[in-house]
Amino acid sequence: MFNFPYSRVRGVLRLSGSITLLLAIILATGCKSRPQDTQAAADSSHVVKKVTLDSRVVARLAVKGIVPEHVLFHVSSPDSRYVAVILDSVVRFGPGDEMWIDELPSNWYGVRNRTILYLYDPSADTLHGLAQCEEVVNFYDAETFKPVQPERKEDFKKVLWSQDSKRLLLLKDRTSDALADQDALIFTLGEDEPSFLDLFGVWRQLMKAYPGARGTQVEIISWVSDSAIKIIFSIRGMPTAPRHEFIFDVRTGKPVSTGRFRPPEPA
Repeated sequence: MFNFPYSRVRGVLRLSGSITLLLAIILATGCKSRPQDTQAAADSSHVVKKVTLDSRVVARLAVKGIVPEHVLFHVSSPDSRYVAVILDSVVRFGPGDEMWIDELPSNWYGVRNRTILYLYDPSADTLHGLAQCEEVVNFYDAETFKPVQPERKEDFKKVLWSQDSKRLLLLKDRTSDALADQDALIFTLGEDEPSFLDLFGVWRQLMKAYPGARGTQVEIISWVSDSAIKIIFSIRGMPTAPRHEFIFDVRTGKPVSTGRFRPPEPA
């Protein structure tokens, strides 16, 4: 069984002046937007994609406070013993809502995101919180839907089980000050805390090789075997730069093979 007394939050709000204080106040108020505002018409980038869950699982998770409209996606382990469930409680709020601060311009609206990874064991009907992203608030112009300051994002992009169903790989993507980087966490059966792949070392290497780049993007991530993971990176802001392939050792978290990615020749 997994043991999960684990919680990790990275990053700080990097807004300046009065907006920083206002964001802190908004976050302190929590998710108190009126129900009708939570489902308010928003542009498509601020709407959570709904997925279909087994009706029996839906009923059991509802008892635990997890509702389908907040489920981004779910992934069953190869042995069908566990279900990894990703939730994102997206709340859009504006003037008149409890989360709103009167000092904010009336032609703005805010979007709050908080993404959480849970592990559900259907046979035991138990739910464990594995990891969560930092709660993020961004503000947008109500007419153009464009951000009024550099957006901050922190999302879970991928959840992959190893074929032996003993490990769960989580890819986290983060953008701050228009610069992107990633984390890769590995949860292992019987271990209290996850391990990490050394993506920061790879990020530093690639940023040094491409001055002026706006970070990295994971194009492909997959299990090569139960002990190795392949990740292919592209360089953000540099479309002509080649993609780079790294093979990571799961035990050490370090890359054991590096090189430029070369797509297979067409048949």
